[in-house]
Amino acid sequence: MSKKYLLIIGLLFLFLCVNHSFAADDILDEGNKTNLTVYAFHSYPVESLVSEIMSLEYYKGYDNDTVAWMTQHYGDIAFSSKGNFVIMDKRDALKLPTMDATDVEITDDFSCKIVENRSLGKGLNNVLYVRDVEFIKQNEHSLDLA
Repeated sequence: MSKKYLLIIGLLFLFLCVNHSFAADDILDEGNKTNLTVYAFHSYPVESLVSEIMSLEYYKGYDNDTVAWMTQHYGDIAFSSKGNFVIMDKRDALKLPTMDATDVEITDDFSCKIVENRSLGKGLNNVLYVRDVEFIKQNEHSLDLA
């Protein structure tokens, strides 16, 4: 065989190996998706959440490293859930509908990949950074105000 054919076969083999590697990563990533639920009545910039954590008495004793990490996500969007703050980029946040309502609690269910999970400290919320958000459904729960 000539060197030209060996080079072509070598490049084709290399292409197939790299392509198979990326396909395997995509298959593995799909298995890492989890379902989360956030309150749909409000999303807010991460900057606002950090400011609230640093100023409210409720968060006294917060983990400085986690708050410093959160400042790296300025420009992203935060949602609240039971026990967690969920941070995502604006593109993913736009996939979740938000709305104001009276006398009902509205939540959004979605699937995502959790990239990082940090703690604000003992007795305080965890902070999740997620990506690849896929909206599943929105739920309404009546509030008993009697």
